[in-house]
Amino acid sequence: ECGLHIGRPFQPSASSTSDFIGCVSATCATFCGTRRCGCRPALEFLGKAQFSGPRLAVCSYERRYQEHSSSEGILVRDVCSIPGLSQAKVGFGCELRETGMIKSQNADGVVGFGSNPSGLVNQLSSQGAIDASFAVCMGEGDGEGGGGALFLGQSSIPATLREPYAWAKIQQSPG
Repeated sequence: ECGLHIGRPFQPSASSTSDFIGCVSATCATFCGTRRCGCRPALEFLGKAQFSGPRLAVCSYERRYQEHSSSEGILVRDVCSIPGLSQAKVGFGCELRETGMIKSQNADGVVGFGSNPSGLVNQLSSQGAIDASFAVCMGEGDGEGGGGALFLGQSSIPATLREPYAWAKIQQSPG
């Protein structure tokens, strides 16, 4: 029920370091808040996603986006290995169903850079893999050919990019 994307789908059963996030865990609540995640029997997913370890209940999610697409799946953890950075075990959604633009896009998924502890930067920095910062350099052009770069942690930003460009500090939103 997922679209065709650039990369191959993540297969938790092919990774010896992956595990699912239990629905009664603090991690499930951190990712979703108390009203945004569900608790579903792991048996529902045995045909779609295989996991090692006990098969009790998994933290499931469903998100609907402004342009009417949606993503549904379960939360898993696995080791994130980015060249030049320390490894860290991060949590992410393993999609089992997509609709709308998410299903039809070439991109492999969506990444969160918000201030929630489940945001990618916060997960990596809490484990000491990066400094608590990131930078995005937008390329010129339209659509997928526009280019650009993503830098995780202050030390990954090349010195040549630090000065000639405009920088904006991320502000915490009130409430």
